[in-house]
Amino acid sequence: MKIKVLLLLPVALVAGLLAARPLLSEEGKEGGGEGAMPETMQPGPEHAALAKLAGKYEVSGKFWMEPGAEAVESKGTATMTSIMDGRFVQQDYEGAMMGMTYKGTAILGYDRVTKRYTEHWIDNLSTSATFLTGTSEDGGKTIVLSGKMSEPEAGVQVTTRWVHTQKSDDQFVFDMFFGEKDKEHKVMELTYTRKK
Repeated sequence: MKIKVLLLLPVALVAGLLAARPLLSEEGKEGGGEGAMPETMQPGPEHAALAKLAGKYEVSGKFWMEPGAEAVESKGTATMTSIMDGRFVQQDYEGAMMGMTYKGTAILGYDRVTKRYTEHWIDNLSTSATFLTGTSEDGGKTIVLSGKMSEPEAGVQVTTRWVHTQKSDDQFVFDMFFGEKDKEHKVMELTYTRKK
Protein backbone atom coordinates (compact mmCIF):
# COMPACT_ATOMS: atom_id res chain seq x y z
CA MET A 1 0.00 0.00 0.00
CA LYS A 2 2.81 2.40 0.91
CA ILE A 3 4.54 1.71 -2.42
CA LYS A 4 1.36 2.45 -4.37
CA VAL A 5 0.94 5.78 -2.55
CA LEU A 6 4.59 6.69 -3.18
CA LEU A 7 4.20 5.94 -6.89
CA LEU A 8 1.01 7.99 -7.22
CA LEU A 9 2.31 10.99 -5.26
CA PRO A 10 4.63 12.37 -8.01
CA VAL A 11 1.88 11.96 -10.62
CA ALA A 12 -0.62 13.85 -8.45
CA LEU A 13 1.95 16.57 -7.71
CA VAL A 14 2.75 17.16 -11.39
CA ALA A 15 -0.95 17.16 -12.33
CA GLY A 16 -1.67 19.67 -9.57
CA LEU A 17 1.14 21.97 -10.63
CA LEU A 18 0.01 21.93 -14.25
CA ALA A 19 -3.59 22.64 -13.29
CA ALA A 20 -2.58 25.50 -10.99
CA ARG A 21 -0.20 27.19 -13.45
CA PRO A 22 -1.99 29.86 -15.47
CA LEU A 23 -1.21 29.98 -19.17
CA LEU A 24 0.43 33.17 -20.25
CA SER A 25 -0.27 35.03 -23.45
CA GLU A 26 2.52 35.96 -25.83
CA GLU A 27 2.65 39.36 -24.15
CA GLY A 28 3.26 37.64 -20.81
CA LYS A 29 -0.16 38.45 -19.29
CA GLU A 30 -2.31 35.92 -17.47
CA GLY A 31 -5.29 34.35 -19.18
CA GLY A 32 -4.30 34.21 -22.83
CA GLY A 33 -6.94 31.85 -24.15
CA GLU A 34 -6.69 29.06 -26.68
CA GLY A 35 -3.26 28.70 -28.27
CA ALA A 36 -1.64 31.29 -26.00
CA MET A 37 1.53 30.18 -24.24
CA PRO A 38 4.79 31.67 -23.03
CA GLU A 39 7.28 32.46 -25.78
CA THR A 40 9.75 29.97 -24.29
CA MET A 41 7.29 27.16 -25.03
CA GLN A 42 6.99 28.06 -28.72
CA PRO A 43 9.43 27.16 -31.51
CA GLY A 44 11.86 29.97 -32.31
CA PRO A 45 14.39 30.75 -35.06
CA GLU A 46 16.74 28.01 -33.82
CA HIS A 47 13.96 25.45 -34.32
CA ALA A 48 13.17 26.78 -37.79
CA ALA A 49 16.83 26.27 -38.75
CA LEU A 50 16.85 22.73 -37.33
CA ALA A 51 13.64 21.86 -39.19
CA LYS A 52 15.46 22.49 -42.49
CA LEU A 53 17.44 19.31 -41.80
CA ALA A 54 14.33 17.21 -42.49
CA GLY A 55 14.86 14.73 -45.31
CA LYS A 56 16.65 11.54 -46.31
CA TYR A 57 20.46 11.32 -46.38
CA GLU A 58 23.29 9.08 -47.56
CA VAL A 59 25.97 8.91 -44.85
CA SER A 60 29.70 8.28 -45.34
CA GLY A 61 31.47 7.42 -42.12
CA LYS A 62 35.00 7.19 -40.77
CA PHE A 63 35.76 5.59 -37.39
CA TRP A 64 39.00 5.54 -35.40
CA MET A 65 39.18 2.68 -32.91
CA GLU A 66 42.13 4.30 -31.09
CA PRO A 67 44.20 7.48 -31.45
CA GLY A 68 46.53 7.35 -34.44
CA ALA A 69 44.87 4.24 -35.92
CA GLU A 70 43.85 4.07 -39.56
CA ALA A 71 40.25 5.08 -40.16
CA VAL A 72 37.65 2.38 -40.80
CA GLU A 73 35.12 3.53 -43.41
CA SER A 74 31.42 2.76 -43.47
CA LYS A 75 28.21 3.69 -45.26
CA GLY A 76 24.77 4.37 -43.87
CA THR A 77 21.48 6.16 -44.36
CA ALA A 78 19.55 8.57 -42.18
CA THR A 79 16.09 10.06 -42.11
CA MET A 80 15.64 13.40 -40.36
CA THR A 81 12.08 14.31 -39.31
CA SER A 82 10.76 17.49 -37.74
CA ILE A 83 8.64 16.42 -34.73
CA MET A 84 6.58 17.92 -31.89
CA ASP A 85 5.23 20.74 -34.07
CA GLY A 86 8.71 21.86 -35.10
CA ARG A 87 10.31 21.79 -31.65
CA PHE A 88 12.72 18.90 -32.29
CA VAL A 89 14.34 16.97 -35.13
CA GLN A 90 14.47 13.19 -34.91
CA GLN A 91 17.21 11.29 -36.71
CA ASP A 92 16.83 7.59 -37.51
CA TYR A 93 20.19 6.20 -38.62
CA GLU A 94 21.10 2.79 -40.02
CA GLY A 95 24.52 1.60 -41.09
CA ALA A 96 27.23 -0.90 -40.20
CA MET A 97 29.80 -0.92 -37.43
CA MET A 98 32.41 -3.65 -36.87
CA GLY A 99 30.49 -5.95 -39.21
CA MET A 100 27.21 -5.49 -37.35
CA THR A 101 24.04 -3.63 -38.29
CA TYR A 102 24.02 -0.37 -36.38
CA LYS A 103 20.79 1.53 -35.72
CA GLY A 104 20.46 4.72 -33.73
CA THR A 105 17.96 7.44 -32.95
CA ALA A 106 18.78 11.01 -32.00
CA ILE A 107 16.54 13.85 -30.85
CA LEU A 108 18.10 17.28 -31.51
CA GLY A 109 16.53 20.44 -30.16
CA TYR A 110 17.00 23.86 -28.63
CA ASP A 111 15.88 24.75 -25.11
CA ARG A 112 14.65 28.37 -25.10
CA VAL A 113 14.78 28.49 -21.29
CA THR A 114 18.45 27.48 -20.91
CA LYS A 115 19.38 28.84 -24.36
CA ARG A 116 21.26 25.64 -25.11
CA TYR A 117 21.04 23.00 -27.83
CA THR A 118 20.21 19.49 -26.60
CA GLU A 119 20.75 16.05 -28.08
CA HIS A 120 19.63 12.61 -26.91
CA TRP A 121 21.05 9.44 -28.50
CA ILE A 122 20.15 5.75 -28.21
CA ASP A 123 21.25 2.80 -30.35
CA ASN A 124 20.97 -0.96 -30.73
CA LEU A 125 24.55 -1.73 -29.62
CA SER A 126 24.27 -0.25 -26.13
CA THR A 127 21.91 -0.16 -23.16
CA SER A 128 22.97 3.42 -22.41
CA ALA A 129 21.30 6.68 -23.41
CA THR A 130 23.44 9.75 -24.02
CA PHE A 131 22.33 13.33 -23.32
CA LEU A 132 24.48 16.32 -24.31
CA THR A 133 23.98 20.07 -24.29
CA GLY A 134 25.79 22.83 -26.15
CA THR A 135 25.84 26.13 -27.95
CA SER A 136 26.45 27.73 -31.33
CA GLU A 137 28.42 30.89 -31.99
CA ASP A 138 27.43 31.23 -35.65
CA GLY A 139 23.64 31.11 -35.64
CA GLY A 140 23.33 27.33 -35.64
CA LYS A 141 25.66 26.53 -38.55
CA THR A 142 28.09 24.92 -36.10
CA ILE A 143 26.60 23.33 -32.98
CA VAL A 144 29.03 22.09 -30.32
CA LEU A 145 27.64 19.77 -27.63
CA SER A 146 29.45 18.14 -24.74
CA GLY A 147 28.84 15.79 -21.83
CA LYS A 148 29.44 12.19 -20.81
CA MET A 149 28.61 8.94 -22.54
CA SER A 150 29.07 5.31 -21.55
CA GLU A 151 31.92 3.28 -23.02
CA PRO A 152 30.51 -0.28 -22.81
CA GLU A 153 33.75 -2.24 -23.31
CA ALA A 154 35.57 -0.39 -20.52
CA GLY A 155 32.45 -0.10 -18.38
CA VAL A 156 33.03 3.60 -17.68
CA GLN A 157 31.71 6.98 -18.76
CA VAL A 158 33.91 9.16 -20.96
CA THR A 159 33.90 12.87 -21.71
CA THR A 160 32.67 13.48 -25.25
CA ARG A 161 32.22 16.42 -27.60
CA TRP A 162 29.95 16.34 -30.65
CA VAL A 163 30.12 18.91 -33.45
CA HIS A 164 27.42 19.40 -36.10
CA THR A 165 28.72 21.54 -38.99
CA GLN A 166 26.32 22.66 -41.73
CA LYS A 167 28.25 22.73 -45.03
CA SER A 168 25.28 23.61 -47.26
CA ASP A 169 21.51 23.17 -47.39
CA ASP A 170 22.11 19.58 -48.51
CA GLN A 171 25.15 18.52 -46.51
CA PHE A 172 26.37 18.51 -42.92
CA VAL A 173 29.18 16.81 -41.02
CA PHE A 174 29.02 15.22 -37.58
CA ASP A 175 32.30 14.82 -35.64
CA MET A 176 32.65 12.96 -32.34
CA PHE A 177 35.58 13.31 -29.94
CA PHE A 178 36.49 11.46 -26.72
CA GLY A 179 38.62 12.71 -23.85
CA GLU A 180 39.33 15.91 -21.97
CA LYS A 181 40.52 18.95 -23.96
CA ASP A 182 44.24 18.31 -23.58
CA LYS A 183 43.85 14.59 -24.44
CA GLU A 184 40.92 14.74 -26.85
CA HIS A 185 40.94 12.50 -29.92
CA LYS A 186 38.55 12.10 -32.83
CA VAL A 187 36.61 8.82 -32.94
CA MET A 188 34.00 9.42 -35.64
CA GLU A 189 33.27 11.58 -38.68
CA LEU A 190 29.98 11.24 -40.54
CA THR A 191 29.19 13.19 -43.70
CA TYR A 192 25.46 13.48 -44.44
CA THR A 193 24.44 14.24 -48.04
CA ARG A 194 20.77 14.80 -48.83
CA LYS A 195 19.27 12.32 -51.28
CA LYS A 196 17.91 14.00 -54.44
